[in-house]
Amino acid sequence: MDSMPFIVDLKRRLPESDWRRVVLALQTDPFTVRRLQDPDFYTRVQSRAGARPGLWAPGLIALQALGDPVAPGDLKDEPFRPVNGTLAAESERFLSEVFQGQSPAKLELEHAGLTALGIRERIRSDGEWSILGELLEVAPTTLARAALVCLYAYVPEPFDLLAHLFATGCDDKQFRAGLNVIFGNPLHEDAKEKLLSSLLDGLTLREKTTVLGFLSSHRRLMAGKIAPGCS
Repeated sequence: MDSMPFIVDLKRRLPESDWRRVVLALQTDPFTVRRLQDPDFYTRVQSRAGARPGLWAPGLIALQALGDPVAPGDLKDEPFRPVNGTLAAESERFLSEVFQGQSPAKLELEHAGLTALGIRERIRSDGEWSILGELLEVAPTTLARAALVCLYAYVPEPFDLLAHLFATGCDDKQFRAGLNVIFGNPLHEDAKEKLLSSLLDGLTLREKTTVLGFLSSHRRLMAGKIAPGCS
């Protein structure tokens, strides 16, 4: 995968301290990887994101894939602001199809973005985050995880999203999805460690052990750093 043209180009354009976290994040989501293999689309993303790691977030790339239907800054405003009527209707329609088991046979990054926007609108209107668990139960795993990675860029306070994926009583699907959100966004390694340490604080010892087990299978060194504070 490291030999893909867009990854080679990113390594050339970004400082080593930045390209590692950007590439690792992008490689977490197969939809983003596939979309960026389109040279024309990659050029559009690169011209906007440039050397700013935060702009390489899959959620922002998904918005470009959708044709920039909303300004990213509008999604981050506190309190939640509704998206425009056309986009709200389109994302709600697609989300309803997902919940009815009618996801497209071939899923793309655009579908993850629409799902995330639909979830955002449900949370905004209902004030409930329980829909995260429902999504993980009914949607194809790849779509649900990719949508939650995108959602990280669409909510005013991303920690709220993570807190609801790492709450006491969450199941393994939610814990795994939460880890995927953290590693699917181009955050600094120390920021990831701090987030996980904070999130684990509220879990039972058994739940902490479960999450650390999942973490160690991918990031053994990080799990080893965090584990001493979880006793």
